[in-house]
Order: sequence, then C-alpha cells, then structure tokens
Amino acid sequence: MQDAAKATSERHFDQSLKLYEEAVDIADKIQPHDSRLLTALDYVGNFNIKRNPAAAQAAFQRELKAAEEISGPNSPGVTAALTSLGNNAMSRKDYASAEKYYFRAVDINEKVFGEGSDAVAQSLRVASMAYLAQKDYAKAEPYLLRALRTEDSLGGGSPYLLIVLSDLSYLYDGWNKPDKSEPYYRRIIALIEKQYGPNTPILEAVLVKDAAALRSLGRTNEADQVDQRLTSLRASTMKPN
Repeated sequence: MQDAAKATSERHFDQSLKLYEEAVDIADKIQPHDSRLLTALDYVGNFNIKRNPAAAQAAFQRELKAAEEISGPNSPGVTAALTSLGNNAMSRKDYASAEKYYFRAVDINEKVFGEGSDAVAQSLRVASMAYLAQKDYAKAEPYLLRALRTEDSLGGGSPYLLIVLSDLSYLYDGWNKPDKSEPYYRRIIALIEKQYGPNTPILEAVLVKDAAALRSLGRTNEADQVDQRLTSLRASTMKPN
C-alpha cells in the first residue's frame, strides 16, 4: 500500500489501482482479517467510482462485509464502508440507496457515541448531501442544523465547524433565503480570519457571496463595504509582474 500511495502522489493512477488490488489479495489471505483489508478495499473502490462504478460497488460491499466480520454489524467500524457505498450511490444519482447507507451510519454513531458527538455531526452532514444534491433543501436543513448545534457545543474548536457553516450557507443560497445565508457567511469570514489572518486570499470567494447576499437583502451600504474590502484584498494579494 505504501507503493500504491507513492504511485498516487506521482499521478500514476493505473499503477496505483493495480497495487491496491494486489494489496487486497494479500490482505484477504491474512486470517483473521484486519483493517488493512478494509483500507485496501476502500482505496480500490474510490479509484473506481468514476472509472467503473460496478467495480467500486463490489469493492465497497466486500469492505462492508469484512468490516462487519471484524467488528460487528453495529460497530462504528462499518461506517466508513457505509459512507463509501453512499458516495458511490451518489455518483450514480441513486439517492434512495445513498440515503439508506448514510443514515445507517448515522444510526450506528448515535447508538455508540450519542447525539452530541462529533461522529454523529459528521455523519449527519454527509447524509444531508443526498438531499442537497436533489435540491430538497427542506429535508437537508434539519440535519445540518443538528450537526451545527453539536459543532457549536464543542466550543468552536472542531475542524468540521467551517464545513457545516459552508454547507448551510450553500443550502440557504440555493433555497433563495439570503436572510439566513448571510449570518453564516459572517461566521465563516470570522473563522477564516482567526485561522488564516484577515488578508488571506481564502476569504475572496466568501466575501463575494456575502456581498451578494447583502445586496439581495437591500443592505447596500454593508455590501459596498464588503466590496471595498474585497478590492483591497485582491490588490494586496496580486502578484507583481
């Protein structure tokens, strides 16, 4: 698997897939099975999601079966395989199957870790993607809000807080609810500033969206101030010729 990872870093993807397939064959012979088989199968599946969805599905189903064998069907050890199966279903626009896999992972995490855990928040965020992909914002909203409540309860130190805030702002933009997306943009801006500084180019895309939300709400003066900041940021990060 180390050789496969090296091939991936060098963008030799065909070679990398072949090496991971060889790793699966070797790991499958080791008894009892361990996490190396799960890891190799997951890589094989992910390499095949776009190349060969049927092969990806087969790899992920083998991964799930092996995970259930290693740690039990209701163990957190199976949630990675369930998430990968959900992702593969999403790539095929099989949203019903994606929901089934994602929410099985949610249920397992709730039973093992409890509602207020980061594991549940992450699995809820992933599950909401099945609805966001269908633009079913009303169904996605409560799951993302649950995820946000958990991330907020962790004191703002979770690396997933920014992702959940971004997902919610995306949801409300798509739902044409700028009154709800704009406060999230302000929180995203504050988090990025705290982590990367006030002049990071990472802020550019968020500032553009915040200004648009403010204008749609009729808050023109505030939007102008954001635009001025955006102009200043672009000027400060512009590379000299």
